[in-house]
Amino acid sequence: MNTREEFELKAATVDMNIERLTKERDLLAKEVDSLRTELAKASGKLPREGARVRLVHMGSDPQPVPDGTCGTVSFVDDIGNIHMEWDNGRTLALIPGEDLYKYL
Repeated sequence: MNTREEFELKAATVDMNIERLTKERDLLAKEVDSLRTELAKASGKLPREGARVRLVHMGSDPQPVPDGTCGTVSFVDDIGNIHMEWDNGRTLALIPGEDLYKYL
């Protein structure tokens, strides 16, 4: 095997390892997110179904719910998004850490 072939073989091996490690990282990140959500629910940091919330400001959504709108929590999903039924008829989720809100 010449030097170029050796280099290409090593590069292919590195690429395969990067792909494998990326998949493993993504799986672990999902598991960590799920565990964080469970912990937050258990500790009372995430609202329960039926809780009332007032939106202070919605982060980067292109069609945000207006500031000051109140709503009722429908459910909290596996990654911690708080799905809402807003009093104005919208059903857009809150994203903790990005959207600002207060419990009523």
